[in-house]
Amino acid sequence: SSDLDELIRKLGDRDDDDNVSPMTHRITVNDFVDEIQQTVRRDLFLFWGHRRDNYTGLNSDLISEEELENILRLFPEVLRDHPLLFRCISLEDCLFIPLFVKLRMEFFSAHLLPNDDERGGLMTIFGGRNTLQRLMMASHGESINDNKLLDERLCKVLRRLKEMGCIQTSDVQKYNLWEELWFRNRIYFPEMRFLFLVECDATILTRPTNNLKKYTALHDAAAYTTPRGFQLVLDAIIRSFSMS
Repeated sequence: SSDLDELIRKLGDRDDDDNVSPMTHRITVNDFVDEIQQTVRRDLFLFWGHRRDNYTGLNSDLISEEELENILRLFPEVLRDHPLLFRCISLEDCLFIPLFVKLRMEFFSAHLLPNDDERGGLMTIFGGRNTLQRLMMASHGESINDNKLLDERLCKVLRRLKEMGCIQTSDVQKYNLWEELWFRNRIYFPEMRFLFLVECDATILTRPTNNLKKYTALHDAAAYTTPRGFQLVLDAIIRSFSMS
């Protein structure tokens, strides 16, 4: 970045100064490293300016996961704060969620992350929901194309997290993931995330989702989702009965 280039230029200018003492040189290098770390923290996480509009943070279309991992391994302390990409509000950075989970589990033990349950922050409550719930409920305005792309990307994230052992079958019912899926997605039904849920726990198709009224997933789909969503739920129920 331009900030990093400027820091390197300043350090080079100071190295050329014959009047700089060894002690001053050590302080300069330490300050330089600190400034780089703060630059990484600001540019990668945008803790105070992370918004959907005019987004200038992490972008999986511009930086590879390998490149990002190399940077984060140089400055693991920036991972200690709860990353705002866990809020699942951007198409650009959501694919990096498994990487952040993996590295946070690797670098920080449970006693250093007291609010986590050994899943790298995936279950930390932020704004009333944990990241797993946010992965299910996330939508992207009224654009069908954007919502379809978001569904594809978030499904990739969910599958990777499951491969990492960070998603368990019991999570589906414990965190009401079916309800999270349809409640905020009434314009576009997230087909890929729905099929992922069924693979994780097919009982969501027949288990009552409301203990008082005994509603099932089919009732919810008929009342709250799109015609396409209702058809997908109905087809999944038929397949589940034909296989039993």
